[in-house]
Amino acid sequence: MFVRNAQGSVTEHLHTLLCLLEEELTDQPELLGQVKEICKDMKHQAEIEQYKLERLKKKNRATEVLLEETISDLEKKHKDVEDVNLSLQATLDDLRTTQSQLIFAEKMASLGELTAGIAHEIQNPLNFVINFSAISQDLLIELRELLERKKEEFKADEYEDFNLVMSDLASIHDKLLHHGKRADTIVKSMLMHARETGGENEDIDLHKMLEETWSLAYHAAAVKHLDFTCKYEASYAAGDIIVHGNPQDISRVFLNIFGNGLDAMHEKLQGDTGYAPMLAVATTLDGETVAIRVRDNGPGIPEGIREKVFDPFFTTKPTGTGTGLGLSLSYDMIKAHNGSMRFTTEPGSFTEFEITLPVKG
Repeated sequence: MFVRNAQGSVTEHLHTLLCLLEEELTDQPELLGQVKEICKDMKHQAEIEQYKLERLKKKNRATEVLLEETISDLEKKHKDVEDVNLSLQATLDDLRTTQSQLIFAEKMASLGELTAGIAHEIQNPLNFVINFSAISQDLLIELRELLERKKEEFKADEYEDFNLVMSDLASIHDKLLHHGKRADTIVKSMLMHARETGGENEDIDLHKMLEETWSLAYHAAAVKHLDFTCKYEASYAAGDIIVHGNPQDISRVFLNIFGNGLDAMHEKLQGDTGYAPMLAVATTLDGETVAIRVRDNGPGIPEGIREKVFDPFFTTKPTGTGTGLGLSLSYDMIKAHNGSMRFTTEPGSFTEFEITLPVKG
């Protein structure tokens, strides 16, 4: 009869058992007393066991809570360690990238010095070519005049042969002088861009500077990307526009923008043989400020990287082909000239940089 069920406690069962025994042992008071003592002892023992059980439950619960907190704390620390590891890995990757970029920048600085030295060496013989081509043209003019005076002394066919030779020589010298002057412009531009930033500010003919910088950038792109051609459209404001500043710095800004645009258009051309690269430059006057817009019809700038375009060392070019400093330095140079620099772009369609500079009054 002493059975514990899910609905009652040990004490309740003992009380029920005692009531039943009292009814059965009413005529045996001595035995009933003994039974009551036994039930009393059992009740006391049950209460003690119940108390121990409750304490054990509380202790187990406390252990469970502590264990849960410990597990949660360990999981949090594990996540923190993973985050630190990821951060350290990212920092290490950034340091490696920066190291590569700095090494490349140092190589480019050395290349600039080498370029300046070579340009200086080319300049002297080039001057001889240009000067003697000009002198040869003058001599040919004199020779032609002499031939005309002595025309009667030659047979008709001899005179015609001399005349053809003179025409061919004149044409050759015209081409020599033209390409010599063109090479002279390129060498001077190379010397200008090989110089260190700094120096005195001076008046700059903006349109002339844009033409010279475009010529240098385009020739550099033609050397880097064989058989690459790009149409150039210029829409300049009327008259000469003079800005006051450092010519090396300002020309470097446009050299960077032109170079980036040409590289981007060449990249787009690789996937679209029917594509026709074009770069357009326009200048507009607005009071005491001139706006220069350089627009290429390249692939555009993806939305995810637009905020980083002017960040130092940010580049989308493969390591070793770009320092990530061009646009960052350009932005700083324009700001140093009290100007502004921004861009608009549409993926797959165009990128346009707008630079504003104060005009000399």
